[in-house]
Amino acid sequence: MANSMTGFGRAVLNDIGSKVTVEIKSVNSRYLEIVSKMPRQLNYFEDSIKAIVNSKVSRGRLDIYIQVDNNSILDNYSIDEKKIHDYKVIFEKIQRELDIENDMKISSYLNLPEVMTKNSEPNKELENMVKNAVSLAMDNLCVMRNAEGQKIIKDLQKRVELLKVLIDKLELYTQDMLQSVFEKLQKRISELLAKNGVEADDARILQESAIYADKLNVTEEIVRFNTHISQLLSFLGEKEKEIGKKIDFLLQEMNREINTIGSKSQKTEIISLVVDIKAELEKIREQIQNIE
Repeated sequence: MANSMTGFGRAVLNDIGSKVTVEIKSVNSRYLEIVSKMPRQLNYFEDSIKAIVNSKVSRGRLDIYIQVDNNSILDNYSIDEKKIHDYKVIFEKIQRELDIENDMKISSYLNLPEVMTKNSEPNKELENMVKNAVSLAMDNLCVMRNAEGQKIIKDLQKRVELLKVLIDKLELYTQDMLQSVFEKLQKRISELLAKNGVEADDARILQESAIYADKLNVTEEIVRFNTHISQLLSFLGEKEKEIGKKIDFLLQEMNREINTIGSKSQKTEIISLVVDIKAELEKIREQIQNIE
């Protein structure tokens, strides 16, 4: 079933002396946009995080916040204890032989060359922990997106049913419209010809009146509009998740048909119904912007 593009997911995992917190927010977007904020030491597997997101959603802007707390410095650095011992022996020798006070502290040893080096190998345990947290947060996000999507679908189905009522009502008003236009036009032409002393050609008057009246025929537009309604209801009932773009295109076609009906119509009742239908189409279009 269709999903909404707005939602929120959060996950917290504790292990290996670290706490990983992942929060993901998603909003509307024409395409899939992923923006992540995380500690710099995690940037090297950002592509892996994006792959997790890609496997679960197809549209929307997702802001991903990753926080790692209480991560031991030993996970990122290696300390050469032998090197510290060698330095210690040297400083003690200097103290004995030159009678210089040895004021070395632990922090001083750590700042000496080659004592503490940054690990070049990634922390696989932490990487897996972050991936699991991202996957869990995405699952929670998808649950919210799905729940909201179902609410939107139900609202859209009600609005489409209202469109059916309005277009059926409009069709009733058009049934006698052509005959009315034909009769009024025929009468008006005859009056003008008589007023100007021109002999009327009844056959020609009938022909021109019929041609003009046929141009105002909206039967085809109504048939196509009803077909689009059926397609719209079919899309809303699909199990496929990605229906937003298809419905958006369909709404453009429905707007085109109803605009044509409005431009051809002369009855106040029909014009009023056209306005009502366009208003409902706009409400549906606004809702569809939030569908994946």
